[in-house]
Amino acid sequence: MTDPISAISFAAEMFSMALDAYKLFRKALAFPDSAEKLVLRLKVEYVRLQLWGRNSGLDRGQLPLQFRPFEDLILDVLKRLTMLFQDSTNLRKKYGLLPVVELPDSTPNNTGPSKTQRTASFMRIKQAWKGVAKLERDGSPALKAATQPEKSTIQAEKPDVSFQRRLRWAISSQSHFEQLILEIRGFTDSLNSLLRESQQLTLSHDWGRVQLAMLAGVEDAGSLQLVQATTEGYRECEDIFDMATRKAIVVGDSVYLNGLSSESVKSQVVGSDYAIQMVHKADFDLPSGFRDVSRCLARYKNAVPPSNFVIIEKKRYPAELSAEHRESLRARLKALLHLLNSSDRDRQSLPRCMGYWHEPEDSCWCLVYVIPSSPSINGIARSVDSPYHLLTLLDIIRHNPVIRPPLEHRIQLASDIAGVLSRLFGSQWLHKSIRSDNIVFCGSRIDQDVLSNSPLILGFEYSRQYTELASIDLVDLDLAQSLYRHPEYQGNERDRKKYRIAYDVYSFGLMLAEIALWTPVLAIYQERLKRHREEQSRSFLEPQAMILREEVIKIVERQLAFKIGLGYRDVVLWCLRQTQASMITDKELAAEFYSKVVVPLETISRTFR
Repeated sequence: MTDPISAISFAAEMFSMALDAYKLFRKALAFPDSAEKLVLRLKVEYVRLQLWGRNSGLDRGQLPLQFRPFEDLILDVLKRLTMLFQDSTNLRKKYGLLPVVELPDSTPNNTGPSKTQRTASFMRIKQAWKGVAKLERDGSPALKAATQPEKSTIQAEKPDVSFQRRLRWAISSQSHFEQLILEIRGFTDSLNSLLRESQQLTLSHDWGRVQLAMLAGVEDAGSLQLVQATTEGYRECEDIFDMATRKAIVVGDSVYLNGLSSESVKSQVVGSDYAIQMVHKADFDLPSGFRDVSRCLARYKNAVPPSNFVIIEKKRYPAELSAEHRESLRARLKALLHLLNSSDRDRQSLPRCMGYWHEPEDSCWCLVYVIPSSPSINGIARSVDSPYHLLTLLDIIRHNPVIRPPLEHRIQLASDIAGVLSRLFGSQWLHKSIRSDNIVFCGSRIDQDVLSNSPLILGFEYSRQYTELASIDLVDLDLAQSLYRHPEYQGNERDRKKYRIAYDVYSFGLMLAEIALWTPVLAIYQERLKRHREEQSRSFLEPQAMILREEVIKIVERQLAFKIGLGYRDVVLWCLRQTQASMITDKELAAEFYSKVVVPLETISRTFR
């Protein structure tokens, strides 16, 4: 019978050997530019194996007791994975590789570019992947590399390192080489399936951090296009493909402003949908009083079936805006619509925009959104003024105390919205108007289960990239909207600072407080003014916003642990305490938002399942 300690040590050594064989194989590959995406997928699988080792405990030199029943299976998978890189016969016959033996001082032949000749995009992405698997779970880089397991006294068969360093493999068949990657992925999937549910959740969160960290290191359009090509259709990389697609639009925003054709822009973004068109107001049955609303349901006459509803949302601009600035704003609007249509990853929360029309007499553009599940009754057309209507989260909260959704529904709502925002932040895009009035539900009645429907996130205020300094869009000074803005982003254009992710995070923190307390922020502020009449003012600027933040933080500290738990309370406080003084870079904050907000909210929501 195998000594338990030796078996545990042997499993750790087998894991270390599999990683070593992996690295030697990757270094020995010679490949043309056309195979770069496949080699990057090989790197993806290497990182996934590292993360399994981290979550199983093998990267720390031990096999936890929970894996003892699967010890033989784990050893078999690791051995087969190691041999996969060492079996030269299979590599030649099955996986489309040709051996090229080189002398130490020889130069590479025509099997592919040398390291110095490799495309700049490939090298940037390769560098971005380096070390991402060793991120700390708070989103910051690890100070030290993962500890290597100690070598056991059991001697395992090792590859001839000196020979492997001299041997290069040329990819002669990309389709066969892709089969090798699929087989490697299958081995990693088998190992991941042995993790407990809690470990799989932690693994999922680690992978989310890795994707954000990797993409943060890729800034140019060419590299983003290669990231998209690498991850397209790759189920483990769905989020990174989505973020890279949107980030490519951010990077290419200057293309829109320079007036290039949509086809020129489309060629930069893999898999994006640019089917946005000018539509006509006459094509829609609009409700009475349309001019007085900012958002409504309408029936699209040309739809099949014609009973399908769409959402019309107005994007206003200052009436006195010059023609030049209005055209710049329209270009930013088109970039926003391209962003929203670029991916189906969050389609249930970010509806597709089919087009827009201009209403110059009302100083606005009217955007037309397709509802993910358009309402109808047995295919029969309904009156546009029917009881079916849009409900905002603010509308629902105002029905308190009649409607009090279950705690699990409220936490799930917070978690769902946080996940969508995290992917937007990861793609370097800002919402700029996060508030409960922009979280929308489609329904015919308000009841206890209303929050169980997928929320629609609307109200993007001419969203733009991190680097834009100019602010020519309309900032409404209405109290109900100003309440949600960060204290440092109050006032007119002259007084406002550059918009930052931290300001979106702060607004989300206020909305999280509303969801937990089931009370509108406006009501909290009004109650404060009743107690402190000396603080009343005709305007709402930075001093008033500071008072509101102080009041909300005080209530959160005093009540939320009891009402909804410590974890949720800490998330809200972290969001509300984002200030200019404590700000890190937007890229770093996007990663921290995932670790400090998305991860705890998802973890809490899972306790109710």
